[in-house]
Amino acid sequence: MEIALDNLTLIVETTMVGFLLTYAGEDIVFLATDINLAGAVDWVMMQTCFGHHFMLVLEKQEKSDGAQMFYTIVQLIGTRKQAENFVYR
Repeated sequence: MEIALDNLTLIVETTMVGFLLTYAGEDIVFLATDINLAGAVDWVMMQTCFGHHFMLVLEKQEKSDGAQMFYTIVQLIGTRKQAENFVYR
């Protein structure tokens, strides 16, 4: 299923564990829900832009004192050659 929203295209893919959202466009907002769930939690989404696909991961970890730490990973999905030639501007 593909949904167009102004300059953003949302592609919903059904997987064995639920669904995966893929956003098309250079500017997106990563909205994480239920950030107060206890323990470590990951949110994952896909983005397509600059002619490539990217996996975005937001990870929440709780420190022993209860403080929450958030980390983000952006990974290019493609061949080694594509990754070596990609330049972020």
